[in-house]
Amino acid sequence: MITKRTMKGKPIIGFSSIYFNGNTRAIFEYMQTNLDEYDVFWVAKNLSTFRHVKKTGGKVFLMNGLLGLPYFLKTDVWIVAHSGLGNIPLLSKKNYKIVQTWHGIGPKGLNLNNLYEKYDAWCVTSDFSKQRHIELWNAPPKKIYITGFAEMDRLYRYLKHSKKELLE
Repeated sequence: MITKRTMKGKPIIGFSSIYFNGNTRAIFEYMQTNLDEYDVFWVAKNLSTFRHVKKTGGKVFLMNGLLGLPYFLKTDVWIVAHSGLGNIPLLSKKNYKIVQTWHGIGPKGLNLNNLYEKYDAWCVTSDFSKQRHIELWNAPPKKIYITGFAEMDRLYRYLKHSKKELLE
């Protein structure tokens, strides 16, 4: 069996979303480019996403595929953007952490009361959002982290460049 040593001996971070977009993609690309102390990979739920991530140079495995199995069994943290079944491969180890980046739905009348139990950390964009989660859905304050909106941070970086640079 493949051990952590053969997998670079680094903490393993798995990313999963319905598509290769949003906050999970922004965080994945940032970690892949800037944080060499982690071994990061994407779980693709379809072939088009698999091909796209592969083309961009990212480490990617098909959901519940055999090639990803050694990673799924060793993953320390899962970063997801949607709730429910299908975020994490079925054959994962049991002692991992899950970070919910959410996918942009604002604080409206959804029933999220039981969802917080499934996650170790829940990211929100602002203090206002944090308070709404606490007031509307009894979110445990210690699990809610104000992180901004990673996808917009990427856009902001692009906006710092001139139009000519962006078009090149």
